[in-house]
Amino acid sequence: MSHTSIPLPHTSSPSALLYTPTTTTPHLKPAQQPHTTPIAHFVSSPNTTSSNGALLDVNSSYIVYAVKNGLVRVIDRHSASRTLLRGHSKRIGDVSFFGSSKENSSDVLGTIGGTGDV
Repeated sequence: MSHTSIPLPHTSSPSALLYTPTTTTPHLKPAQQPHTTPIAHFVSSPNTTSSNGALLDVNSSYIVYAVKNGLVRVIDRHSASRTLLRGHSKRIGDVSFFGSSKENSSDVLGTIGGTGDV
């Protein structure tokens, strides 16, 4: 494998250095943007109550986050299918998957509502 170095312009200020790969450089392909798929768009309101909990959690299978009115959004990381969990009457204060680490967590989710209900 050979590596080609590209000379960068000399500058006295590191913040003035800008490298932008272009198609005019014959031995480099232009940078490609990663493929992305939007999975959620919502406007969040400021959290006016103090919460020491996490309002978002991720494991190898799912992304979960608290939504207004005690709802919890669950998104499958592989298929992007979504569902809403209902059951809390107040704002969610914490969401968390059970497990010893993020890599080894289970798909069992715990939530705590604003009134302390689990």
